Amino acid sequence: MSERFMGGSQVEDHLDASDWCSFNVPRIHVPEEMESMEPEACARAEEIVEEQLDWAFFLSSPGVVISIPEDHQNLVRYITKSMNQVIADYPILAEIPVVMKTEEENGNSALKAWRVWDSLRMACDHKLRLLCVLRLGASVPLEYDDEYDRWMGEPVHSIIIADECWTMNRAGYPCLLKAHQNFIRRFVHMDPILIVETKGYNDDLHLRVAYLKNGMWPNLAKTFKDVNGTRANNEIALLDFLQTPLQPLMDNLESYTYETFEKDPIKYDLYRQAVEKALKAKDLEETVVFMLGAGRGPIVDKILVAAKNVEKKIKLYAIEKNPSAINILRMKNKQWKLWGGKVKIISSDMRSWKPDFKADLIVSELLGSFSCNELSPECLIGANHLLKDDAISIPTWYTSYLAPISSESLYRAVRKSVKPEKPASYAFECNYVVNMNNKHMLGEEKEVFSFSHPKAFMKGGNSFDQRARLTWKMKTWARHSVLYTIL
Repeated sequence: MSERFMGGSQVEDHLDASDWCSFNVPRIHVPEEMESMEPEACARAEEIVEEQLDWAFFLSSPGVVISIPEDHQNLVRYITKSMNQVIADYPILAEIPVVMKTEEENGNSALKAWRVWDSLRMACDHKLRLLCVLRLGASVPLEYDDEYDRWMGEPVHSIIIADECWTMNRAGYPCLLKAHQNFIRRFVHMDPILIVETKGYNDDLHLRVAYLKNGMWPNLAKTFKDVNGTRANNEIALLDFLQTPLQPLMDNLESYTYETFEKDPIKYDLYRQAVEKALKAKDLEETVVFMLGAGRGPIVDKILVAAKNVEKKIKLYAIEKNPSAINILRMKNKQWKLWGGKVKIISSDMRSWKPDFKADLIVSELLGSFSCNELSPECLIGANHLLKDDAISIPTWYTSYLAPISSESLYRAVRKSVKPEKPASYAFECNYVVNMNNKHMLGEEKEVFSFSHPKAFMKGGNSFDQRARLTWKMKTWARHSVLYTIL
């Protein structure tokens, strides 16, 4: 190993193996000769890069940073070759400037930078180990706002804040200009590593770190948490994770699945509020309430609390087709003080249950993903025989939406799920349930299908054969675009 990359320090005396694995990410020096047309010069440059990669691998570094220049054809070829070697399985962190100098008049320097990244990931065939490090320089032109948003759909590992980004505030402490703060703010939901770059030793380094750690970043994180509420903590492990939609009408769910659904206090409290309003609106001496698809009973709890809050008498029926969930409901009815044996437990499919009385209020929690894998419309319309003419349904109305997005992370995940026994296109044509985080919105959300209960608000509104044709004018061009759906 050449001493030019080791320096004069005794590295083994300063860090143990676990520290090298966790805290040291070396930057690879790429000689200019890497793109030389002279074979010997190019070969020497490749040898220098290979030495550094071997050294990083020897130290068990968690990755290596490689700055990608505008002229990068041979470097990209070398990176691709390196990533195809099984032994070198550490991540390659491609350093890309946010804006790149362009010789063209009225050239888009932000788009040019993104295209450098795009050509690299295409050459590397979307390898999972290829991540992006954005280098934030002094110039962040406001006219490229839409171009900056492209990075929302890319696997951004970290952001390097260059030395020239920093300025001094009136109190004499280092801070970032508003333009730099706004750029970083875009990425708060992705939680990238912020890297403070200095030119040699700098007395202000600890102040810069303190500014990010104690000032700017916590405020951004708090904003993200306030916007996303309690669910952000519960669902962090499932961000950008592909899940096959459940089919609870066909398959009985497991207790663990019910428990996962129940970790959403906001939703259940909204159900309580809706039931309170419905009971007040009915204002009956006794209101007959059907809980359709009771599961393990979380909404049954809220219905009982709502009735107590508004001091209304109810006769509550919990209808559930899953025999195992029925056992849980019966145990709660016997053992829980809130239930106190007041709930009538019905083991039946709501569509086939034929009581000799009808409901004033029906409550259900059957909404699934786009096109509703839980078949809420089919179930509720199939249960219309259970309702009085003036009955109220909670929910009363719901709509599906579509929007185009770009996401390299999700594209890679879908590619990884391709099964050898099926065509590659099969995985890309499937529906997935995803809590999307790493995505770039290419257009606005548009309405597709609507259903209302207990009756359709408009002619044909509750038809199971609804069709729609939507068009978008894309804000920016994208390599991969998929349809992002909301119900």
